Amino acid sequence: MRSIDHQNESRIEAHIFVAFLAHCLQVTLKARLRPLAGGTTPRELLDKFKKLQMVDVVLPNDDGRVLTLSRQTQPEADHRMLLQ
Repeated sequence: MRSIDHQNESRIEAHIFVAFLAHCLQVTLKARLRPLAGGTTPRELLDKFKKLQMVDVVLPNDDGRVLTLSRQTQPEADHRMLLQ
């Protein structure tokens, strides 16, 4: 693992730490997926969850106040299984 864009030693160490942490998270996710979702890879899982979205609906009132409503899409059956 080599960092090309960083010249400062502390930034290089931070880059390596973030890359290592991402690797650890991916390995952990893969291990936890194995008994639940057979051959599903972490990349496939992330692609599935891209379909879920959350939006804020902002409604201004006549008196100057703003009402913000947070809404999210409903998970499908495979999303619910993976979320549990």
